[in-house]
Order: sequence, then structure tokens, then C-alpha cells
Amino acid sequence: MRILFATSSVPAPTHRKAGAVAIVAFEAARALHEAGHDVFVQPIFASYRRDALTEDELADVDSLAEAGLVPEEPLWTVDDPLADPRSTVLRQAFRPSVDSFYPTAAHRDLLRALAEERQIDLVFELWSPESLAACSSIAAPVFTYQGNPDHLPHTARLAHSALFGYPDRTLRQRALLALRRRAARNWKREHLRLMSTTRWTANNSALDAAFYTQQGHPNSSYVQNMWPDVYGEGWRERREAPSNEERMIVGSIGNLGSTGNTFGLAFLGTEIVPALERLLGDRFAVHVFGNGAPYPLVAAALEHPRVRMRGWVDDLDAEIAAAEVFLLANNNCEDFRVGHTRVLHAWTLGACLVAHENIALAMPEIVHGENALLGRTGDELAAHVAAVLDDQSLRRRLGDAGRATYERFFTPELVIGRVLEIVEA
Repeated sequence: MRILFATSSVPAPTHRKAGAVAIVAFEAARALHEAGHDVFVQPIFASYRRDALTEDELADVDSLAEAGLVPEEPLWTVDDPLADPRSTVLRQAFRPSVDSFYPTAAHRDLLRALAEERQIDLVFELWSPESLAACSSIAAPVFTYQGNPDHLPHTARLAHSALFGYPDRTLRQRALLALRRRAARNWKREHLRLMSTTRWTANNSALDAAFYTQQGHPNSSYVQNMWPDVYGEGWRERREAPSNEERMIVGSIGNLGSTGNTFGLAFLGTEIVPALERLLGDRFAVHVFGNGAPYPLVAAALEHPRVRMRGWVDDLDAEIAAAEVFLLANNNCEDFRVGHTRVLHAWTLGACLVAHENIALAMPEIVHGENALLGRTGDELAAHVAAVLDDQSLRRRLGDAGRATYERFFTPELVIGRVLEIVEA
């Protein structure tokens, strides 16, 4: 097949300093090519991106060509210069349309023509609201592989507005917040309208796959997330790296202001760390990695002598390998329960996973007592952390089982194989 691979980033090999979306996109595109298909990679950027590639992204374009992929010229999106944020919210609240939520819809005609010129047989979209809109009029069937439904993070943020720093002290601020919530409900409707143009949808969360089925999509599937196996057989040696003197717990990775991390970090700071202190005293340290800044309420919750805010580090793998526990507090909020790539990142290194039990609703391969320890409350999660800190054999057993689960379900080749099975069927 000739596949148009549409994404919102320049796919990047793992040795680049890139985010999870770019890394997964590279691995997925390469796996499609290695399965015998011609893959044309089309970045479609959101309007907040400046209209030039960085030096790293230019190198990543070269890496695409070296891997046998065909990089297309990126498409840039410009917001209406006359539309200020308030007028945009008013439009979304009272005159909603696909275009009002997805500015990249302006590229529909261009991409339809490009697909015809390239004789595209299949459009494959990866974690990309921008691609969903821009490719919605292409004649070839569309397979959209998603993380979260597009409206879900924004809806969850508005439901917990104080945590995410939305002002609501004045009447005008409260009125604007009400308009944003009305617009979010409209976004859900317009998103589902766009989704009806896709032949298949696959989600890396079982919860989201069920959501689209409930909303009437005829071909909605749970297809696992993916992450590259960077170290192969050397993963065990990597894990054997010397640990820090203090009992190191990885408490979070990724952007500190993202939706899932905001819920998780707030829970970590207010519930889990105090419970750990009651159990362990000062015999532990929770390390938080990632760029950006947490919201003020979250930052205040993380002001604790046992929390280390590490920011961006050059070798995150080494930090994960040196830790004794990989703690994932995300998914504690019932309004935002999603799949997380970081689970697979940790498992490729044989890390011991302790997580909120809601993660298993999104990723059913995670099983309490088999490849992770799961809990609901801060006290339960702290007790699990304390148990594995005191029992090296338990840590290693869970880490080994996590690695085996990754190898069975989550490699790019396996996941793309499932995608192709769905398409070919």
C-alpha cells in the first residue's frame, strides 16, 4: 500500500531529544515501511507552532529519509489574526463548527489533492487532532490511531478549573468559564462528527475505544500503545546500574503542566508523599522529571523536602534504571483516565511499576501482583512503594514481568502488525 502518515510533529528517532509523540511516530512509520509499504510522512502543525523547523527537526527529516520513508513538506496553520481568544470562545460556544475547533481544516483541499497525486491507498493518523481535521475529505480510507479523544483533556481541565489556574473571582471570569464549558461540550460533538469520516479508529486506551463504540463508530478497537526497544538484550545490564544512595523513586516524567501529570502530581504531593513520610521517615526521595512548570496549586503541593524537582535531564533512561520504583500517580481522577506511554518506557528498562489502579482500566495488560502493584488511595500506594523498597526480589520479579509484558504486547512491530490486520480484514 501507499500510506499517507499524518502526524502533528516531525517523527524523531530515540537518540534525539524529542517527546513521546515524535518518538512513537517515527517507530510507527518505520514499522509500516518495514512491513512492505510506501510511507509518505506528512507533518501538520497546530497554529501555536512557529513556521520553521528547529535544527533537531531538520536532522529528524534526514533520519526519515535514511529509514526509507518519504518526508513531505510540513503544513503550517495560522489562526485568524482578527480572532482574539474571547471571540474564539464565543464562536465555539454559540456558532460551533469543525473549523472553529480545528484550524487545520483549512488544509483539506490541499491534502486531498496531495493524496490523489501520491495515489494514496490509506491515511494513517497518529495522535493528531490536526491530521484528523486536515485529512477529513481525502477519498482514501482513514485509520486514526489515537491517544485521548481530542476534547477530553480540555473538558477535564474545565471540570477542575481551580487546579488548572482558571480565574473565577469576578463575575466576568465566571461567565467566561461557563462559556468555555459550553464550548467544550460543542467540541465533543464536532469531534465525533469528524470521527465519523474515519473508516477505523484505534485507541491506546481501552476506555476510549469503548467510548467511540458507545458513540456509534462501527470500527472502534483497542490497539495497544507502543515504545521502541532501545536496549534489546542489554536492558537487564542497564537496570543493574548503581542506584543513588537515597531510596530513589521516580514520581513523574514528561511536561509538568500536561493534563494527566497535573492530576498525578497533585495527588502525589498531597496524598502519596505524606503517606510515604509516615511509613519511611526521611529514607526516600521522589524525583520528578520533565520540562515546563506545574500549575500554582500543584507546585505548592510539591514543596516538600522529600521531593526533588529535576527538570529536563540528558539521560532519562539512566535515571529510571537507577531508581528502585517507578511510581505513576496519574489516572487518579475519574474525569481523566488514559493510557500512558511512560509505562512502556519504564518496562523496557525492567523498572518496578507502582500505579493507581485506574491505569489498568485503560491498559488491561497491567495486572496487580503480576507486573505491577496497584492501589487507589495515597496510603495504599505508599504501602506498595514501601513493600518493594524493602524487598529486592519482589522489585525484580515485577520488573521482569513488566519487561515480558512489553515484549508480548507493546513493541512497534507488534502494534503496527495489529493495525495492518484490522485494515486488511
